[in-house]
Amino acid sequence: MKLAFLIILITINSTLHAQQGYAVNELTDDFQIGKILNSPVASSSFQQLKDRLLIVDFFGTWCVPCVRALPKLSALQ
Repeated sequence: MKLAFLIILITINSTLHAQQGYAVNELTDDFQIGKILNSPVASSSFQQLKDRLLIVDFFGTWCVPCVRALPKLSALQ
């Protein structure tokens, strides 16, 4: 039974592939940004913001380093 489970895991692992990430300075696809905090516009797209500094930060309120970074991000604004 353990051998069958191991074979299934190896098969699944070899067939599933993660999405390729972007490299530094690589162009991204244009997509809508639904909510922009502290901005005069409510929503925009990447193409409309291409001449500005854009920081996209994914964080969790449970993540202590993420919460500690918030004052630094606020100071950048």
